[in-house]
Amino acid sequence: MKKVLVCLALSFLIMPVYAKCSCGCNHSNHHNCSHHNSIYHSTNHSSNSSNYLVNTEYKTQKEEFPECSSHYAVTEIRTDYYSNGQRHVYKLSTIYNSDGTVLLDNCQNIEHFIYNKNHYFLVRRLGKYQIYDSSAKPVFKRNYSRLKLVKENRFLASNDKRFGIIDLKENSIIPIKYQKLISTNGDVFITKLNRFYGLYDINNKTILKNDCEKIKQFGNYLLIKRYSKYGLYTYQGDKILDIEYDKIKFLNGYILVKLDKRYGAINIEDNSITKIEYDKIKRERNTLFGYKDKTKEILFEL
Repeated sequence: MKKVLVCLALSFLIMPVYAKCSCGCNHSNHHNCSHHNSIYHSTNHSSNSSNYLVNTEYKTQKEEFPECSSHYAVTEIRTDYYSNGQRHVYKLSTIYNSDGTVLLDNCQNIEHFIYNKNHYFLVRRLGKYQIYDSSAKPVFKRNYSRLKLVKENRFLASNDKRFGIIDLKENSIIPIKYQKLISTNGDVFITKLNRFYGLYDINNKTILKNDCEKIKQFGNYLLIKRYSKYGLYTYQGDKILDIEYDKIKFLNGYILVKLDKRYGAINIEDNSITKIEYDKIKRERNTLFGYKDKTKEILFEL
């Protein structure tokens, strides 16, 4: 009798724990549910655990793609709630054909786009990014650690912590060699290579080569520092000020510049510029004054 009781006790201790989701499925510990295409966990916790799983919720969400009646996606969302108030959300999507057959499963970050009347899906699967056509065939020969559509037929791509731009045929537009690649307006990119910055357009035309100490987005402008001198460019890559100034500062719609210990000011609205001849420039109430030889004159009304 004692042996029977011991066996019953042991069998109770090793019984799997089941969590019931909204679809009615029972998931044992670390059990893969074919309905959800995801892995679910449910664990018994003692009352003295500092942080433990309190509840799990499941939700299904259907997504239609713009200008696409041939495909749709279904996302299974699992939310784990913990005793310390935190929650973790897990999402896994499946792309379906219109007849209900599976096109691609285990997808994350789905982006649908059309190019030359063909439908494509940029997705993250198993930790890597790829583009698939409407028959689920991979477009690129290799997978990428990051992939983002930045403009028609232009993709920001990354591998081994290096960034570049490729097209849909996987041609290299901007070589994948830069440590940073920052889009200013979709057409112009700030690049970083070996501590120095450059400026290139989306077709790899050089605006500024990688010999700048700094390129900083400043309001609607790019502040450039090269060989300890400063200049100003637009987000489109057009030059506003040559890289020759000792200092550039923004002040209420005006740009203050310093050159050879003298100051000047530029009105951003009409690009009018004062002479660079003042000992200092100062704002008083709503007026910008220039000081020179112990006199002051009005430069701009703010």
